Amino acid sequence: MKNCSLPDGPGGRSLSEYLFVVDALMPSPSRSVGLSAGVAGTALCCAAGATRLTGSHYLAGFENGTLFTVGSAFMIFACMVRLYWPDNK
Repeated sequence: MKNCSLPDGPGGRSLSEYLFVVDALMPSPSRSVGLSAGVAGTALCCAAGATRLTGSHYLAGFENGTLFTVGSAFMIFACMVRLYWPDNK
């Protein structure tokens, strides 16, 4: 059986390593949307938790429980986007 690996590029790196770097520098829309929703959800949950630990029940006019629920929904949305939105590869 013939070897199906990609040829070496300049500097001794394989072509697959270069493709990985290009893919990391130019992310697909699903990765961008998923990452930003995940970061926003995590920040919202952390802000709601930190506010509650200080003894306050409200942050910017919203209850901390509501903000925590919205943050969790953002993180679940991020997981769903990353799992089910095709990368078109």
